[in-house]
Amino acid sequence: MVQQLLTWALGPSGLKILDWYVANSLAVNSVVVVVAILALVFPRQNKRIQAFLGALWAKTPFALSPQDREAVDKVRERYEARKRTGRRK
Repeated sequence: MVQQLLTWALGPSGLKILDWYVANSLAVNSVVVVVAILALVFPRQNKRIQAFLGALWAKTPFALSPQDREAVDKVRERYEARKRTGRRK
């Protein structure tokens, strides 16, 4: 039953990726753990890497348009204001 649900949800490409991950899970998980430890040990470098990745992301077609960025900023401001006042809907 679970296998059928996964097959339906992931599709053929997703199953190929899942099979690859299962076959290489030790290496993938090791890389994730090492990166997490390095991020904790060297937080200053982490901020520089995040800034670099953010600048790189801004050059991709997936980057937000100026109008989208404005909308996100407005939502973020409303969220922060509600957080400060302690109000919830």
